[in-house]
Amino acid sequence: MTRIRMAAVDAAWLHMDRSVNELIVNAVLWFTEPLDDDVVREAIEKRLVASHPRFAQRVDDRGTAAWWVPVPDFDAMAQVTREQLAEPGDLAALTRHVSRIASTPLPRDRPLWRVHVVDGYLGGTALVARMHHCIADGVALFRVLLSLSDEAQDGGLGAPQPAQHVAAHTPLQRAGYLAVGGAKAVRSTVALVGLPPDRRTSLRTQLTTAKTVRWSAPLPLEQVKVAARASGATINDVVLAALSAALRRHLADRDGPERDVRAVLPVNLRPLDRAEVELGNRFGLVFLKLPVTTVDAAERIATIRRRTAALKRSATAPVALGILRLVGYAPRRVVGVVIDIFSSKGSLVVTNVPGPRHVLHLAGRQVAGVIAWPPQSGSLGVGVSIISYAGSVVLGVMSDDRALPDPDGLLTDLCTELEALGANLR
Repeated sequence: MTRIRMAAVDAAWLHMDRSVNELIVNAVLWFTEPLDDDVVREAIEKRLVASHPRFAQRVDDRGTAAWWVPVPDFDAMAQVTREQLAEPGDLAALTRHVSRIASTPLPRDRPLWRVHVVDGYLGGTALVARMHHCIADGVALFRVLLSLSDEAQDGGLGAPQPAQHVAAHTPLQRAGYLAVGGAKAVRSTVALVGLPPDRRTSLRTQLTTAKTVRWSAPLPLEQVKVAARASGATINDVVLAALSAALRRHLADRDGPERDVRAVLPVNLRPLDRAEVELGNRFGLVFLKLPVTTVDAAERIATIRRRTAALKRSATAPVALGILRLVGYAPRRVVGVVIDIFSSKGSLVVTNVPGPRHVLHLAGRQVAGVIAWPPQSGSLGVGVSIISYAGSVVLGVMSDDRALPDPDGLLTDLCTELEALGANLR
């Protein structure tokens, strides 16, 4: 068997795992019609494993180094389970089922991914995909997942398709992140290392193994775009401003006086024009102070605009990627110390991934919607995701049950604030 040494930055993400916080990307695609076994098999075998042999490999972890090892006589369908909702029907039933799945670790003696085919959701089928962060980062895995489908409506499922219909970048990515001067890198390194721990709130607490996922009904993307244009901001700025207001209400209810908190934002550092899906981790991290205590909506957006602009001008994202590469060569205990330090600098992870603009199909079955959640490393227990698809945006929350006992409340407040911004900033 040909063994391949895992890249250092991927090994760093592998070694960030803790019993209460595994680095697993969870995603859901749901369909308006049932998917039969043959369709699922063809999609997994032809478009996932055939295109990406990494999915036929397991991890041999030696502590300071890890290796990709091919699985003899690999059967892709051994990684797939078919399940029926205990309470067939609506979104609430599916989210409860996905929460149970998301709280389950991936076995280390098998390839670090699984697909759950869940029947009974509004007469159709949902695909719940779980992949470890060491395989690839969230943007790459999102592209892999959506590349199972295409725009064809004729019911065919041929050879693997290029993922040109899937966005290759996140809103914070700019060319400046890719060309880092020495002086700028030094300044950003000093600023990043010297950033103090985030202020203590109920979002930062001892974690459990129980996770809850929630996601919203699709919201019109055009409504958010109108609000962004009216305020001279980006869609990302508007959503972050709405999230700040939702956190203000949440923290006031749980903590008394609300406080500004930092969000950890992943920044994709891959070239923007690359159509093929590249596995591995190629992203950095930036820390954005959310204006939770700011009452006025327009002022919140303006503050977010200023702060994200400053982050785009900095070298923080590539510096963070470089630090993760170095950490990947260190013993596991050193990884733990570094991750404790960095995760203490934020209170939640927020990711915004633009999806395809057109409706996708899998063997003629329409993809009705898609959502994915970022994993939370170290002491972080809350993740918020913004996913656009076919003219709509879906908001998701994944949280540790102790860090955020009421994700429904936060999600409802986030949707309410976003709709209010869309109505008022026209």
